[in-house]
Amino acid sequence: MRHWAIIALLLLPGAAVPAATPAAPHTFTDQFGRTLAGEIVEVSGPQVKVRRDDGQSVALDIAQLTDADAAYVTRWEREHRVYRLHLEASTFHRAVGSNQSHNTAQVVQDMEMGYEIRLTNDSSTPAAELRLEYNVFVVRRSPVPNSEPTQIRIKARGTVDTLALKQTATVRTSPIPYTKTESMVGNNSPALEIRGAWVRVIFDGRVVAEYLSSEKLRSEGWQEIATVPSRGLPAGG
Repeated sequence: MRHWAIIALLLLPGAAVPAATPAAPHTFTDQFGRTLAGEIVEVSGPQVKVRRDDGQSVALDIAQLTDADAAYVTRWEREHRVYRLHLEASTFHRAVGSNQSHNTAQVVQDMEMGYEIRLTNDSSTPAAELRLEYNVFVVRRSPVPNSEPTQIRIKARGTVDTLALKQTATVRTSPIPYTKTESMVGNNSPALEIRGAWVRVIFDGRVVAEYLSSEKLRSEGWQEIATVPSRGLPAGG
């Protein structure tokens, strides 16, 4: 079984990270008409910390802000979250049918193959609203001698509603059926071979982490998945 792993830095509720470029000052107004101009430093639970022009930071209760400013804080928080996730994938092969002896020199077995993808939350807070998408690249070889192999691409998506601390969401890609031939007089090339997998984790329509079993797959290009997402990947761990 081949196995790869990647540590991914993603978006995390409640843990703010400074923007690459400073945000423009914003004037916050509470429900009593009081104002405060400054830029958001972090959002933590029910409060937002705002840095004034003089460098001093003030904590404001989000519930006391106007609806427009509360919405502004929500947008900022979603754009500056950071998750720390562990993303890994490994191939699987399993028998699904009994052996059939066609002759004394050859045995054929029905098999399935694919990838098992595991997404673990290493953050200190729950990870939510993450969409996982994958492209699995498979080569089909023709039984006709000297024929060019053809490539198949298996695609799917699933949504992780919430991952608690150290919790893992695991999904197996759509199983790909093939036959395994064992010959006593020589090895036959399998009709199907997995070239690799390309996995993306998406938050708010943005790719926030990805995994490739081989960088060579980038030349194949990513294909978007237009099907309706399935929710609630099985979680455990």
